[in-house]
Amino acid sequence: MPTSLEDLEEDQLQEILNSKMVQKYLAYRDLASGIEALKEDDVMYDQLVKGIEDKVRVKEGTVRNVLQAFVNEVETNTTALEQTEEEEF
Repeated sequence: MPTSLEDLEEDQLQEILNSKMVQKYLAYRDLASGIEALKEDDVMYDQLVKGIEDKVRVKEGTVRNVLQAFVNEVETNTTALEQTEEEEF
């Protein structure tokens, strides 16, 4: 049984990298990076909220609540996947 990444055969490593868990982690990590950019740029965030409001005709508070729920979900999943990754390696 391999004890580190260096001990894995190429096909085993590819199987891990192509697994749903790793692909999900990478997708959530990318989302988390985008969310960080939004958090740091109030103007961009406000433009996003306004753009969504204009398209779906909802109140600003509703859009902000939905975006915050989305941010929370991404952060929760990113953290959970990072912890899982650390435990496995």
